[in-house]
Amino acid sequence: MIKRIGAVVLLDSGLVVNAYRFSKHLPIGHLRFTVERLQELRVDEIIILNSSHSNHPEMDFEKLSSDFDSWHISTPIAYGGGIMTNAQAKNIIKKGADRIVVSAKVLCNGEELARIGEVLGEQAIILHLPIAMHTSGLKVRDFEDSPLVSIIDMIPLNW
Repeated sequence: MIKRIGAVVLLDSGLVVNAYRFSKHLPIGHLRFTVERLQELRVDEIIILNSSHSNHPEMDFEKLSSDFDSWHISTPIAYGGGIMTNAQAKNIIKKGADRIVVSAKVLCNGEELARIGEVLGEQAIILHLPIAMHTSGLKVRDFEDSPLVSIIDMIPLNW
């Protein structure tokens, strides 16, 4: 097995934040300094999750990535935050992301996850499932009425 280290960076309103229980965000700095430090630490991939709740994930990523060249970033970047369609996923890859991160909500969007996988390849997709322990078992955030197993069953079989 190959050991890979991926660092997750959570953004809110353009700032890196510490998140507590998915509700409280404490700003801790600018993305540039965080990404540069992670690159110095030689992580294999930087996963940026934008929690700004924008309806335009492509524009959000474009704003972030426009500075990447001047920062001399060579570490692969995965980006997530509101990606719901194949078109959005393709545009984010075109704008420079190496992979995309989608939430469980895409699983409920019919065959969209399969379409994204057909176009980008399954290896270009990371499925983000924030899991919490409830009295009735493990649940995925925003899907508390569904057990984790039922969410996992929605993932395409060939994955």
